[in-house]
Amino acid sequence: MNTEININDHRITLFYFFDHHCPVEKLNSNSITFPVSFSAKPQPLWENHSYNLNKDLISSIHQLFHYNNHSIKSWHFSKQYLRSVNQANIQLQLRKRSKQRLQQTQDDEKNTASSIRLIFEQLLHHKFRSGFSIACLELKLSSKQQLTLTQLNETVSALARFNKLKLNNSNNTYSLGQLIRLLHGESTSEKDKAKRVYTHSYLQTNNNTPFTEQHSQDIISRLALHYTSDYQIKNTQGRVETIDDYHNVTHALAQEGSATLVQLNSNDAPEILKNYKNAVIRPAHQPIHLLAVHLENAMQQYQKLTSYWINQPKKLKKHTHILADIEHQLRNFRLNFFHPVISHINSHNQIQQKLYRVKQLDAQFNHLGKNTDIISQLIKHQHQTRYCKLASFGVAAAGYLTSFSIIKEGIESLNEWQILKQAAPHITENLHHYTRSLSLVGSLIIFLCIWIIAHRHCKHSDHHSHGASHHALEALHKRHPLE
Repeated sequence: MNTEININDHRITLFYFFDHHCPVEKLNSNSITFPVSFSAKPQPLWENHSYNLNKDLISSIHQLFHYNNHSIKSWHFSKQYLRSVNQANIQLQLRKRSKQRLQQTQDDEKNTASSIRLIFEQLLHHKFRSGFSIACLELKLSSKQQLTLTQLNETVSALARFNKLKLNNSNNTYSLGQLIRLLHGESTSEKDKAKRVYTHSYLQTNNNTPFTEQHSQDIISRLALHYTSDYQIKNTQGRVETIDDYHNVTHALAQEGSATLVQLNSNDAPEILKNYKNAVIRPAHQPIHLLAVHLENAMQQYQKLTSYWINQPKKLKKHTHILADIEHQLRNFRLNFFHPVISHINSHNQIQQKLYRVKQLDAQFNHLGKNTDIISQLIKHQHQTRYCKLASFGVAAAGYLTSFSIIKEGIESLNEWQILKQAAPHITENLHHYTRSLSLVGSLIIFLCIWIIAHRHCKHSDHHSHGASHHALEALHKRHPLE
């Protein structure tokens, strides 16, 4: 990998997913435990954030991010306290193999750093109405010497998952996920140390000679895939989607992350290229990546919710209200957060479409839609079953009342028959004493007959008329192993 690159500017943005809402608006400088001392006077740590979105994004996206809309609420970490965090001198501890790779690209092995300092540029928190949250941390590398591509590559690879950070030369180490959780007032756990995060790397260079197409794609593909130089990349087809419509701007999109390379190649480059980070990345690309990360992780969480192993009617009856609540959540999610088209210009839509492709979001979304339909059929099936049983009882009860009156009137009419009085006087004399009892027994027998017939009809309808619901239940049996 060629490291003789004049890097003008760079940023690494990490998207950290929470499977719940974090009450950041309630946090102050005294309400969190963090290895940095903040102001003694309690002041809010998080402030409301308003997005300055690109005007080419469609109106529904602007409405989604509007501060008065409850679909997405955004906050940013106070700049005052972010300076305090950076004063803690956050150092990324390099692994032994990382140091070896850095030594291979430097002439003086003794000057090879054992750590890389990180500067937190911006920390945003987004609370989605779906019930989930995403933190976006934008950082850069601080280096006394010229930053090399290998350093940037090692940092992205380490921060994406396996990383150890030290603050103020203390002996305690933290993962980046643990620091993010602490700043959100959350407790840390061991799982944060190995949690993968989606990243977007921005790299701006100023070389006299433009990169070849293959070299450009190799640079950004490694940043997107979190690959170090140990990986001898042979083929990225199907894993990386590149957008190289221009010689001086190249994008790479992968499931693990993404990267953007901007080549100035001259001092008189257009202003939009010099300020590409603020003119394009933040107002347009970052919201696209944010929505895609939310879509991917939220669908994985909903997949857990729709995983039911319902093998008994009683369990189906017990979980009907739960399934109805999940169905309601899924429909709101599909209506608000899935946007096949996001902008009025092709370059934005191209990024989203290719991002959807590498993350297989369309396939996941279609699968989630099928689960929603299955749940709807199950709820409909359960309601029809209940209605049928209630209707069966109602028909049988009506038959009981009707038959009771008919039998009673019939017995009373027999008492008036002269022929019966003459043929069997002893029967007619005592018949009026048993009129009520005989009517009750007869109507009860008719009630049971009607109820049995109606109940069998419900079962027959369950297996034939409502076959779709039955097959949906069978499909859910086979696909989802969760009680």
